[in-house]
Amino acid sequence: MNDFLTSETQQLARHGDLEGLLITGLSDEGLELLQVYVENTSDVQTVSAIILHSLPSALSNEPRAKVWVEAYKSILDRQRLWHQRAQFDMEW
Repeated sequence: MNDFLTSETQQLARHGDLEGLLITGLSDEGLELLQVYVENTSDVQTVSAIILHSLPSALSNEPRAKVWVEAYKSILDRQRLWHQRAQFDMEW
């Protein structure tokens, strides 16, 4: 079982499949998975929401998390979605 989970985790991480977070959580492996996901999709909104609703205080010093969240905030600013930006900031 352990070999299967290890193999499955590696495959999901290589492809940036968010389902892999169910196995990895927001560990180092999970953050690597999110990095691949962002590289493949440029979807910083989903990653920011995952970080926000998971363990924001634990990840607030993670450099990659900061970059993803700032990129999402920048998108909200460019689209003049002030209410959504303020709501995100208050939750963060």
